[in-house]
Amino acid sequence: MFETIKDYPVDPIMIGADLFAQDPRQDKLNLTVGIYQNEHGRTPDLEAVKMAEQRLVETQISKSYLALTGDAEYCAILGREILGDAFDAGWVAAQTSGGAVALRVMADLLAQMPKPPTVWLQAPTYGNYVPILTAAGAHYQALPYYDPLRRALTFDQMLDGLKAAQPGDVFLMQGVCHNPSGADMSDDQFAALLDLLETRGIVPWIDLAYLGFAQGFEADCAIARRIADAIS
Repeated sequence: MFETIKDYPVDPIMIGADLFAQDPRQDKLNLTVGIYQNEHGRTPDLEAVKMAEQRLVETQISKSYLALTGDAEYCAILGREILGDAFDAGWVAAQTSGGAVALRVMADLLAQMPKPPTVWLQAPTYGNYVPILTAAGAHYQALPYYDPLRRALTFDQMLDGLKAAQPGDVFLMQGVCHNPSGADMSDDQFAALLDLLETRGIVPWIDLAYLGFAQGFEADCAIARRIADAIS
């Protein structure tokens, strides 16, 4: 049965990891995945993380099933940490087993709507986005975001492409330090993007990771909070 299955397209990020492992040089830096590694190429457990895990073991009061939306207290705390005061304006938070799972849940929701919207993607984008949207049966289109030859954002082209979007469509983007191109929008560019999304009735869908790795946690949450404030 399985001999009929074709090879899955290799993720460019994973290709970079393989090339890094094969490189014999000793003064190399691995920039393919956003995790810390020490001088031995290992990712050590932080003492603060160990202490937090021990505290969870000592204070956990039940192993019972959670609701389908996860741990309500955890969701509320994290929601307020990321969105700030806007979270209390009627936002709903849910927990999944990982970021890719959250993307799939959202893709399933969009695909099952009575009038499924188009999901507009930045190109280049993450290798798992298209397979997730395809498996869910969601509609999507790609927009130019970054030109690797010029090493510059194609921001104006992206905005021009979004003019073809219909009200209710969705724009999937990343937060700071998370775009696969390695290039983030400036504050002015992000403000212009939000204005266009609001004017055309396009729903922002933001994939956040590595909060705190750019300018600090509070500053890195600014994009999500500006979206939340605009919608609330």
